[in-house]
Formats: sequence, structure tokens, C-alpha cells
Amino acid sequence: MTSRFSPFLLLLTFTLLLFIALPIQAQSALQDQSEGETGDEADSEDSPEGTDTTPSEDEDKPKAAGTDTSPEPPTAEPTSEAEAADPPPVEGTEAAEEGADAVEEGATEEEEKKVEVSLIAEAGGIAIVGNTRSFSAHGLVSFGVKADKNKFSTAIGANWGRSYITENKEWVTTATRFFGNLRYDRFITERNSIFVTVGAFNDKFAGYRLRLEANLGYSHLLVKTDRHNLTGEAGANYTFDWYATTPEGVEPDPIRQHFVGARLFLGYALKLSDNAGFSAGVESLLGGTDNMDARFDGRLNANLGLNAAITKAIALKLGFQLAYDFVPPEGFKPLDTITSLSIVATLM
Repeated sequence: MTSRFSPFLLLLTFTLLLFIALPIQAQSALQDQSEGETGDEADSEDSPEGTDTTPSEDEDKPKAAGTDTSPEPPTAEPTSEAEAADPPPVEGTEAAEEGADAVEEGATEEEEKKVEVSLIAEAGGIAIVGNTRSFSAHGLVSFGVKADKNKFSTAIGANWGRSYITENKEWVTTATRFFGNLRYDRFITERNSIFVTVGAFNDKFAGYRLRLEANLGYSHLLVKTDRHNLTGEAGANYTFDWYATTPEGVEPDPIRQHFVGARLFLGYALKLSDNAGFSAGVESLLGGTDNMDARFDGRLNANLGLNAAITKAIALKLGFQLAYDFVPPEGFKPLDTITSLSIVATLM
């Protein structure tokens, strides 16, 4: 039986497969035809009217060996008149522009960081009441700006005091001193600078109606560590003195004097702790004058300071100043000292 019906079964199986395959093949052909028509419509829309889409002779020719025959990627066409007038930036341009802007902003911030501004105010006073009565006060304001290789600083201050005279039963002024100075530094390196200063003060109780000073010199930072700073300066000094009358009311002779000499200065600063510091300075001036009675003249100035911080912006300062004049005005002593206790406020 098996050999008798085998051809019939084979024929039946073949017929069934044929009926199944024909519809599938027809459906696949229709799908390919529809996709081809869609692609032609897209090509016709992308290409301008009248463009010949017939392949050129060069395209028909076989490519040389080793030549890349892969099709070139399509170029994006502008989708609007605005995009055609203002084409999109090349890839990477925006990143480059953003990088340039960041560099400029960084340079600006770096320049701003180089500008250092300081503003410090200092004030103090003493009052004595009882068998003797006296009051004294002093104040100082200093301001400085440093930008790149230039530094400008100025200071202005005053000392004032009054006492009660029991015999005369009246208050009299016993101390008046007004002073100020300007300084400009041009830095050659971080530790070296050329500077010029001008200053003036009035202190009739020391024998001066007016003293004007000008200095030109060179400054060098000798030592700079976390705790120690040592600065040395050398230069020339010019001083004009206008003398006050003596305590007896006598006009000095001469009434005015010009001084030209050399100036040496040594300044030291010590950081005792995060909240305390010590400072010291010594200045010497030696030279000659137009005074016939005192051709040689000179001065020695010194100052000491001890600071203790109370807060970040407020500190307590104990100070001492010494001024010695080798040839003082007639009728006046050569030595003056000032001891002060002050509150210092760092405003900037």
C-alpha cells in the first residue's frame, strides 16, 4: 500500500505548497513596488525641477581599483528661508566660542583678583579726672590700592590733648599734631620696588608750624616667610622746615630751613599667632642744611606696635613712637615720644 499511494501523496503535497507560495510571492512583489514608488517621489521632491537624473557617463564607467565607490552622504538642505540666510554653525564652532568666552571671563576674574584694596581706621584716647584733669585723643585712617605692579597708599591722622591748669583755673591745649602722607610704589619684581613719598605735619608744640618732606628711593623685601617679613629701603630725602615761635614767644633764627640728605629704613613684622602680631621700624636721615649755624643735621624715627585681634575686623593695638632731632628748633627739646592704645578697624 505504501508504494501504491506514494506518488499520489507527493503530488498532493507539491500542489498544496504551490498554492501557499504563490500568494506570498505576489504580496511581496506588491510591497516592493509600493516602496519603490515612495522612494521615487522623495527623490523628485529633493531634486530641483528640471534636474536631469539620468546617470552620467562617468557614473557608468567602472571605478579604478582602490577607489572608494561608496555613495557620498546626503547634504542637508535648508528647510526655510531663515535657515538659508543664516546657515547653522559648523560643528565645534559653538564649543570654541564658549571656550573663548570662558578664557576671557577667566582673564577678567584674574585681573580683578590682582587688585588689592585696604581701608583701616584707628582711634584711641585717654581721660584723667581727679587731682589732675586731662584728655587726649588720636586717630588715623589709611587707605591703599595695589594693582599689578603699582601700589598707592595714603594716611592721615591727628593727635590732640587738653589739660586743666589748677592755678589759672582754665583748660589749655597741650598737644596738637596733624599729619598726612602719600606714597607710590612701582614694583620691578615681587620683592623690589621704586617708590616716591610726600608728607607733611604741623606740631607747634615740637617747634614746627609746618614740615614738608619728599623721599625717592628703592625698597627690597629682604625676608618673607609665613612668620617673618623684613624690608629695607634706601634713598634721598628733602625736607622744608618752617619753625614755630618758642614757648617764650621768641621768633627763631632762621625761621625756615632746607634739608637734603640720605634716608635709610628697616622694617620688621612678626606673626606671633593667628590673632597677634608685632611690628617695628627704624628710619634714619642724615644730611646738610642751609642753616649757617647747623650745617649738619639729621633725624632718627622709630615705632613699635603690638596687635591683638578681638574679631576678624577689630583689633587692639599698643603703639610707641620716638622722634629724635639732632638739631631741634631753638628753645625745644630734641626728643618726643608717643605711647598709645588704640582700637583698629579693618574696613576693607
